[in-house]
Amino acid sequence: MPLEGIEKVDDLRGQEPSEPDLNATHLVTCLDDILLRNVALGYFLQHLESEGHGALMKFWLDTTSFKAASITKRNDIISPGCDSLDSGIASDLSTTNTKPLSNLSNLTEDAVQIYQRYVSPDCPYPVELSLEQKQDIVRGICSEDGQVEGSCFDAVKDHIYRTLEHQHYAEFLRSAYYAKHQLEVFFVKWRCDN
Repeated sequence: MPLEGIEKVDDLRGQEPSEPDLNATHLVTCLDDILLRNVALGYFLQHLESEGHGALMKFWLDTTSFKAASITKRNDIISPGCDSLDSGIASDLSTTNTKPLSNLSNLTEDAVQIYQRYVSPDCPYPVELSLEQKQDIVRGICSEDGQVEGSCFDAVKDHIYRTLEHQHYAEFLRSAYYAKHQLEVFFVKWRCDN
């Protein structure tokens, strides 16, 4: 997943700014600026990784993408030949007779991958969760009707939001990464004014 904040800094070097990007011209004023509007997302992720908590942000991003995909797939807006979230490659629709149900199986695969990445006992990026939270996720993925619930990560995502807000956001505001974000904003505004 690309780190937007880092890419924007690299894009600024030696180039005349066209229309300024909202995310590069506004300082972070709350956690929602980062999580919902992607302002300083790259800097926040770097800060969390430097503190050993990068998995929290990655979990947030993956579950946000999962939720959006579950809504899209359930509404059948997505083309029937689309592969899972992780692949990023669409199948050739002219040679595929895939039914919309395959999108739901891909959704299940995506949910299982998120579980294996952040929740399972031997996961590579563990997110600290209670046994009850883990069981809720499993129940959402393995529902009685065989269909994964698009909301299977919602409660844990709310928990992660509160954790980021109460334990990590204030630290970020005092970090060198936030100072870099401030410098980027001032630089972009200065370039736009000149």
